[in-house]
Amino acid sequence: FDHAIAEREIDRRAQGRQPAVSLIGSVGREVNPSVQFDGLRTNSALVGVQLSWPLWDGGAVAAGVREAVALGNRAAADAEGASRQADLEIRRLFRRLGSGSAVIAALQAAERSGEITVRSTQRAQQVGVRVTIDVLNAQQQLFFTRRDLARARYDYLLDLLRLRQVAGVLGEADIAALSALLSETVEPSAR
Repeated sequence: FDHAIAEREIDRRAQGRQPAVSLIGSVGREVNPSVQFDGLRTNSALVGVQLSWPLWDGGAVAAGVREAVALGNRAAADAEGASRQADLEIRRLFRRLGSGSAVIAALQAAERSGEITVRSTQRAQQVGVRVTIDVLNAQQQLFFTRRDLARARYDYLLDLLRLRQVAGVLGEADIAALSALLSETVEPSAR
């Protein structure tokens, strides 16, 4: 409900007090079935101008104007509320993207550390310093880290799409890019 639309609606409702001029017309044909006037047919046409000026409306026009004003105010308040809600959502998503980026960086470092731990544990097992359970524990920890990293990346991408959606700039190219990224990520693990 745009401000200009609200103004036009108020003006339209206020016009109820103004005089109205109408062009009226009618056309008719009548056949008289009586015996005395057998076959008498009458054609008639009427054209006129009607002027109506409401002298008393019982407050309907004023109530209509007040209603239009109230609807305009409500629409403006709804638009302001939606704008504020979108602003809050953008800020929340932006903060989540920042923290998500930090989580991804930390998990990438943990993944590199986990890979080093697995290799060193495997070497230590080969020389007899470690047992198989130590290697399995290191591999399990690396797996959990990679799982958490994949989840963090996924959440980051979803938050990025949500941010673009709330900001009103999400397009088909964004979806296509995400689809290509996800298919690249899925293919190597499927091999």
